[in-house]
Amino acid sequence: MSSRILKWLIFSALVSVIPLFLSGVILNDHGKLKAYSDVWSRGELFLISLIGTATAFGDLVLSKTTHTKRRMAIAASSAFLMLLATCWYVELTSNALLTLAGQPNTLQANILGYSPWLYLCALLNGLACVMLSPD
Repeated sequence: MSSRILKWLIFSALVSVIPLFLSGVILNDHGKLKAYSDVWSRGELFLISLIGTATAFGDLVLSKTTHTKRRMAIAASSAFLMLLATCWYVELTSNALLTLAGQPNTLQANILGYSPWLYLCALLNGLACVMLSPD
């Protein structure tokens, strides 16, 4: 199981944030990086959280594990995280469109403040999914 967890951490958790890291390097090189949150200011972290959670959720649902109650609890939390990531991403992009139309964008900073926490929850949830899925 430890090799499977290590593979999941490398390929799902670390590789998925490489584009954000490179974006930060480029923003910093051009002198436009004022805060770390500038790197995920367009909702990228929500999409990464959604895809990582959906992948782990699929592995858990399709596995034949015997831990039914734990599996159901993790599956429910996965579904909640996927719904939350989707709703916040849609809210963020629709607010960006409203800003382009000349209306004030008040929710963007509030929603973006939660994206690292949602990503952390998605990582923990994905880890639980991987741990419950049999080898």
